[in-house]
Formats: sequence, C-alpha cells, structure tokens
Amino acid sequence: MLQDKQRRKITCSFASRPLSWVFLAALLLLPSACSTRLASVSDMARSEESIPNEPNLNEPNPNELNLNEPALSEQVLAQSSPVDYLTYDLPQATVHVVRLDPQSVSLSVVAVDGLETVDAIARSNNAIAAINAGFFDPQNGKTTSYLSSQGELVGDPTENERLMDNPDLQSYLPDILNRSEFRRYFCQPTDKEPVAEGEGVIKYDITFHDAPIPNGCQLDDAVGAGPQLLPEDTSTAEAFTHYENGELVRDAIGSVSPNARSAVGTIGNTEEIVFIMAAQREDAAGFTLTDMADFATTTLGVDALLNLDGGSSSTLYYDGQIHTARVDAEGNPIERPVKSVILVK
Repeated sequence: MLQDKQRRKITCSFASRPLSWVFLAALLLLPSACSTRLASVSDMARSEESIPNEPNLNEPNPNELNLNEPALSEQVLAQSSPVDYLTYDLPQATVHVVRLDPQSVSLSVVAVDGLETVDAIARSNNAIAAINAGFFDPQNGKTTSYLSSQGELVGDPTENERLMDNPDLQSYLPDILNRSEFRRYFCQPTDKEPVAEGEGVIKYDITFHDAPIPNGCQLDDAVGAGPQLLPEDTSTAEAFTHYENGELVRDAIGSVSPNARSAVGTIGNTEEIVFIMAAQREDAAGFTLTDMADFATTTLGVDALLNLDGGSSSTLYYDGQIHTARVDAEGNPIERPVKSVILVK
C-alpha cells in the first residue's frame, strides 16, 4: 500500500459547452477548468443484472458525448503520481476516474460471504481505492459472476440456483457462464522482464472466462462481469443482448439506456489501469454502454474496457471518500451492498 505519498485530485468541469472551447480556455486559465489539490495518503480502507426475466427495451439516450478534445486530461496528468483521482462534469453524468500505475500499487479482487458496501470492504482492507465489480443476485446474495481471489475460486455462478434453474435463461447459460473477466496473473519473467531472483511479474488482462491462462502464468485474481466494451463490444456474444430479425429482443442490463455505470480498463500493454464510474445527477441520467466506451477511449486513451455491475451498485472509493452513482427521492446517496470489488493498496 502506498504510505505517506501524495496523490493528485483533479476536477474538470465541462458542462455542456463544446469541449474544444473549454480546452483552449483551460490551456490559458487551467485553474478555472480544473481544480487540483494534493492529498496525503490516509491509512484505511440493485445489481445491474440480478436474474433477468424480461427484456429491458428502453429507448437509447438521445444525447451524445462531446469528447472531441481529450488532451486536457492528458496535459493535467503529465506529471501524475502512481494513483490519480479525477472527476469530469459532463452533460450526461459526473464521471469519477482513478488512474493508477499497476507496477507501483497492488490490485486484488475481494469477495464477501454475504453483501457489503464498497466503503466497508475498502476500509476493512486498508485500501487506497476500490470499485464495485461482479454481478450478483440481490435476492439471495449469491454471485452470478465467477470470482477468484489469491488463486482460489471464491464465487461460482453455477451454485446460484436462481440463475441455473431460471427457465428463461436456459438457452443463454453457456454464454452467460463464459462472460468476460478482469484477470491478474503471476507470471515467470522473460529475458526482457528482469526481476529479483525468486520473484515474478504481475500481469493483467480482460478476456472471456474460458480463455486459457498464458504459459508461464498462474491466475491470482479474477472477477467476471461484462460485456467487453473495448476493443469491441461483446454484448451479444455474452448473452447481454439478443437480436431477432435485426430487432433487439433482449437487453439484460439496459445497455442502450442511460444509467449509472462502472468499468475497469487498461491502457497500452497494461501500463495504466483505470477505474471509471459514471454517476447520475438530478439533470443527468448517466451513460449508455456506448457512452462509456466513447468516454474511455476518447478522453482517457483506454485500449481494453470491461463493463462492471452498474445501476445502484456503481460505487467508487478513493482516499477515504465514497462516491455513489445514485441518490434517492430525498437526494440522499444510495450506497448499495455488493458482492465483490476490485481494490488498490
């Protein structure tokens, strides 16, 4: 865990103005567009798809992201620390982002026996940052995603009878059980990866559950979710969506409708890992999956992106503060207990 180091917090407000205009103004008056402060590290810490029975055929979000000028965040992050936290106030959502150097921090998957809030899990594990992760059934508290931690399978969707015995899902089960996951490997070093004797190399990947483990590696942690949004959308291959005669007849997680969303992504050959959480506001309904992919690639330069559980589950923890994605009718934040998180120490 990063102890007593400083991490940058950055807030960029773009409102509904064309981003190119904001970018030009920010270059001249950066503090007016982005506020930064250094925070010393403190020592701490409704599932998007439960068990779908009916298709969700809400209309697509009529708004489009205006993200033509990603260079602003790149300029701000030019001298970033191992962990950076940013917020983007967009017309569609307030987007919370944690960018991290995986060689300088430790990532892991944590699954709980029942359900706990992201805040409670993060604090009990003395985490720097954490984001909600896999799908689960809020009615029985069981996972609908495969979960592995420290080399052990700790969550098996085939043990969830509400998933496996659901008559509406029988034809989709092979694809559901092969949904994509975020993986952490421990690998033997190559000649180009010098490490101390007896040590290995940590590598990360986003791939299907049935994908083979690379030679010379062992699986340390994995959390299933999906679909992959980058480099391509795998919604249909993973049974999140189904089309008949060109018509969408199944949309298990409302992918074409704006909602609160969470995602994890990698940049380059996993030189950077990003957590992204798109939060709703009173005047903003959130992201579609296409919005999330557009934001990640255009603004952050993400190469591979995995959608995580969303809706009321979407929560991001950073440096002792919890950021939720939804509020109730009285304006109070909704902090929903979840089954698993990806956390940073």
